[in-house]
Amino acid sequence: SLTKDRVVSGSFDRTLKIWNAEDGALLKTLSGHSRYVQCVAALGDDRVVSGSCDGTARVWDCDSGECVHVLRGHSALVTCMSVLSDERMLVTGSFDHTLEVWDTLSSKNVGTLLGHADRVWCCVALANDWVVSGSFDCTLRVWDVEQARCLSTLKGHRDRVWCVVALSRCRVASGSLDRTLRVWDCITGNCLGVLEGHSREVRCVVSLKDDVLASSGDDRSIKVWDLSDYKCRRTLNGHGHFVTGLAVLADGRLASASHDRTLKIWDALQGRRLATLAGHAHVV
Repeated sequence: SLTKDRVVSGSFDRTLKIWNAEDGALLKTLSGHSRYVQCVAALGDDRVVSGSCDGTARVWDCDSGECVHVLRGHSALVTCMSVLSDERMLVTGSFDHTLEVWDTLSSKNVGTLLGHADRVWCCVALANDWVVSGSFDCTLRVWDVEQARCLSTLKGHRDRVWCVVALSRCRVASGSLDRTLRVWDCITGNCLGVLEGHSREVRCVVSLKDDVLASSGDDRSIKVWDLSDYKCRRTLNGHGHFVTGLAVLADGRLASASHDRTLKIWDALQGRRLATLAGHAHVV
C-alpha cells in the first residue's frame, strides 16, 4: 500500500502493477523480473521494492515506473522482505536459508543473517528494528540487524512457518502449514496464544488495529481475530482460490490477493467487500 490511494501487486506473470484503490483503475505496469514476483514492499510514498524467483530484488520509482536498483546477492529465489523504520534499509529472505541486509539508496549489501536450517519464507521488522523471520525449519528467529546476531529462536509450530506480522509491545503473530496462528513475546520467547480455525494452511496475517488480526490461506477465506481472547470474530468469503496476500491500506481497508488472479478490497471489520481488481494474467 502506498499513499495517494495506490496499491501495488506482484504476480506470477513477472510484473508489478500499480492500481488506484478507489476505482480499481490500472495506473502502471512495472516489468523487469525474469521470473515470478514473490513479494513486494513499500519504500516510503514513491518507491517500492520487489523480490523474485529470479534471485534478485528490484527497487522501483512508482511515478516513472522505472527500476532504479537491482539487488543481487542471494543464491536462490527471494521469498520475503521487510523495510526498516528509516525506509532505506531492507532485509530480504531466501530459499538459500539466509537473510540479507541492504541499503536501498546505494544498493549495497551491508550484512547477512545466518542461522535457519531450512528455507526462509517470511520476515518482519519490529519497531526497534529487530527483525523476526520464519522458516521451513518450523521456527521463527528474532534478529538484532545492526549486530547481525540471532537473539532468540521461537519454537512451537509443528510445520513450516508461512507468515509473520509485527504487533505492539514487541510481539509478533505467525501462521503455519500446521493451520494455526501463534502470538509470541519476542523478548521472552514465550508463545502467548494459539489461534485455531483455518481448515488448511495459513499463508498470510496482518494487523488491522491493536489486538485485531486478519489471516488467510488455502481454505480461500479471510478470518478476523480478536487477541483479547484469541477467538475468530468474522470470516470473509469471496475469492475463488487460495488467498495468497493481505495488506492494510492507509485508511484501514484490507486488500487481498489470490490465485484466482484478482485483488479484492474489504472493510474487514464490518465484513463488506468493496471492490474487485482484475487484470493480472496469472496468479497474484
